Amino acid sequence: MNKPSYNPFAVERLLVLLASLFALVACTGDKVAAPTYHDDLDGAIGSLAGRIAEQLPGGLLSVGKGGSIVVVDAFFNEQSAEVTNSGVQVQKGLVERLAKANDTYEFAALSTRNLSKSSLAILGSVRLAGKTADNEKSYARIEAVVREVETGKVVANAVAFVASKQFDATPTRLYMDMPMFLAGDEHQQRLQVVSGNAAPVKDVIGVSARIAEATEQYNAGNFSESGRLFQEALDASGGKSLLALSGLYQSQFRGGDFLAAERTFGDLVAAAIGSGKLSIKFLFEVNGTAFAATGDLTRQYPMWQRQIAKQIAEGSACLEVLGHASRSGTEAYNDRLSSRRAEFVASSLQSIRPDLKGRLTSTGKGFSENIVGSGTDDAQDAIDRRVEFKIVPCRS
Repeated sequence: MNKPSYNPFAVERLLVLLASLFALVACTGDKVAAPTYHDDLDGAIGSLAGRIAEQLPGGLLSVGKGGSIVVVDAFFNEQSAEVTNSGVQVQKGLVERLAKANDTYEFAALSTRNLSKSSLAILGSVRLAGKTADNEKSYARIEAVVREVETGKVVANAVAFVASKQFDATPTRLYMDMPMFLAGDEHQQRLQVVSGNAAPVKDVIGVSARIAEATEQYNAGNFSESGRLFQEALDASGGKSLLALSGLYQSQFRGGDFLAAERTFGDLVAAAIGSGKLSIKFLFEVNGTAFAATGDLTRQYPMWQRQIAKQIAEGSACLEVLGHASRSGTEAYNDRLSSRRAEFVASSLQSIRPDLKGRLTSTGKGFSENIVGSGTDDAQDAIDRRVEFKIVPCRS
């Protein structure tokens, strides 16, 4: 008699499905249909729009203060905190489909102007699938939630899955140009808002609206205007938004104000270290330990290294440089490669600031701490090839 085969991905998918159902029931108290699986993104968007429309009868939309506009934010990646091409497609698709389904209310992209006339906001995130025996059959999970802007009350939500191969995980221009991955406290707060947990929804959405406007200008190449708007977003966050600070740096650098850009990058590094984790986008040669000579980000590496070394040296903390690798190749090979890359970064910083000797250690993590884990070696799992700086106790 043949033993039943064990499919770990099927089990994982079942657990995700059950968790989604429990979460939805807890938020709405109503019977919720099971998430649907789709071979194309358009089908997933249609499912999300249909589920949301079902939960938003005309009377419910008028609950609370505000106008007739329902704002929709771009959907972000849960693992990397980035907005991707398909994340923007989901936003635009929901605006178009919901507008057709409801002629009483206007659905529009999130902006400060639209938010001022809105009582409801549609927010969402995407979780990319990890590596499976057959990545052709893996799915990305898309979650959407509708919350009252003033009270934070959840009034609708929906989940749909789309084949991973049909989800374009390439970051939009702003996120592609970012010097670091910003998956810290600010990102966790956004995740709480999407999941329906208690969070200062109005404040989070207010900052997100300003960042959305700044991002639109940045992606269009209007760096002077994007810099002004990112500064407004930074001020609105009380100086706490690393996303706004990064956008300000990028706008200054792209606009040619290199002195201001270096100062802002120093502030960004100091803030990231203060949060306990700094994840830099250092690109290396394939199978090598030297920085890659290609790519736009590499032109900025000398300045990054100067500021990272400066900020660490001027502080009192000791840091561990952690090298990471994507899930392709053998475990032993990636352990060695990530270790050598971490050593290279640590020694480069010490050559800039010799007084860092004894305060930096290096460790290779291979792919043991992958965040995405797809092993696709593309934009989808770029965060798995990061270099991190982690605060550790100083050796006596």
